[in-house]
Amino acid sequence: MESKSNYHDEQNKLNIIRMRNILAELPAFCKQFFRGIENNTSSRTRLAYAYDLRVFFEYMHKNNSYCSKMEIKDFPLSILERITREDIEEYLEYVTYYQKDNREITNEERGKSRKLASLRSFYNYYYQSELIEKNPAVLIPMPKLHQKEIVRLDADEVAILLDQVEDGTKLTKSQLKYHEKTKVRDIALLTLLLGTRASVSLTRQIIWISYSTMARLISTRKVSISSSPEDYFPINCPVRISTASWPLMFTRNVACTRKS
Repeated sequence: MESKSNYHDEQNKLNIIRMRNILAELPAFCKQFFRGIENNTSSRTRLAYAYDLRVFFEYMHKNNSYCSKMEIKDFPLSILERITREDIEEYLEYVTYYQKDNREITNEERGKSRKLASLRSFYNYYYQSELIEKNPAVLIPMPKLHQKEIVRLDADEVAILLDQVEDGTKLTKSQLKYHEKTKVRDIALLTLLLGTRASVSLTRQIIWISYSTMARLISTRKVSISSSPEDYFPINCPVRISTASWPLMFTRNVACTRKS
């Protein structure tokens, strides 16, 4: 627990240092925004805001005729009201693909959505503080997020995966000794996940139970991983045979994402 706490503290320190370095490149009035959100956001969130705002102001300095007349650090707060909805829309189109420091950077729906969310939070802070009268960022709808295509293993790939887990192919002698003790567990676990459409993240919620409880669970031919009666995974014959060799069960109240 102490090591995790130390790691978290060190990451916070690094994030704060990085954020301060970026703030030195941003308009002076930005410091008020970051002070205002400090108690309600994590250091990682504030760092992400700083990165996004730097890209935004660099774009405006390069492409907006008014902003190009002065250095970014000299931008006054009033410049936010000179930036129009069209400027922000053009900025979102720009971040779809741009080059910086000899690197090609792309942003799809989720990346553009995050950058717009950063701008909305930024503008909202000054608007709600009554420091500006216009908030063009709120006029722009968030990009529609489409579901990512689910990548599935075909039947041959599943068979190869299970065969390798069972045979211990390419393992060293010391690894094979350990493999003999965990082979049944690994096969049962993989068979359960592959045979019930459960997501890999659910493996974190698996715990040991007694053989008698496992037998009763398997006899129901369903696994429930939430309090909802609708969230059941059917247990087919290969899964029942495999999991009967190794007792495991999902913990209660685990959110289940139903996949079609």
